[in-house]
Amino acid sequence: MAWGGKPPLAVSSFLEDCRRVLPGEDAQEVEAALGGRGDIVSAKNSVLKQWLESERQRRNELVWLRAAASQKDPRAYARGERYPEPYWAQAVAEAFRSEDPLQGEILLDHFRWRYLNELEHGHYFDLEFLIVYGLKLEMLERHERYRSNKGKEIFAGYKKAELSQYAEA
Repeated sequence: MAWGGKPPLAVSSFLEDCRRVLPGEDAQEVEAALGGRGDIVSAKNSVLKQWLESERQRRNELVWLRAAASQKDPRAYARGERYPEPYWAQAVAEAFRSEDPLQGEILLDHFRWRYLNELEHGHYFDLEFLIVYGLKLEMLERHERYRSNKGKEIFAGYKKAELSQYAEA
């Protein structure tokens, strides 16, 4: 599976296969990883914990940049303490500077993909590999929706929206 390619199968099919062949607890870990339903506290798998922590760091970096841009206190929106990870600080800053929200999201996903490659290193068809594979599959599926006509319409609407209407939310 390659960055920017088409997903080789649907996430739903992947999850069905995982439920069919994995022990219940392992299948639940894969399911928790997908769709952002995972929780760092309840995750048992170390790769899943690392992924969830990196997602929290990425989101917090976005919070700090967006809060600064709208002159709000980021601590009201951040989850946990801020421990700026240089990898995510760079990624988020680059995406934040993007004029096009879709390009910013794709840039962030590219950084996320590279991080998943690091997590995948040394794992060959074990639970960790399956978690990373599922996360990558989910990302490719989301990018397919971006490329669809409906996805293009949605992002065009975001680009036209005034940021002030979201700042108050």
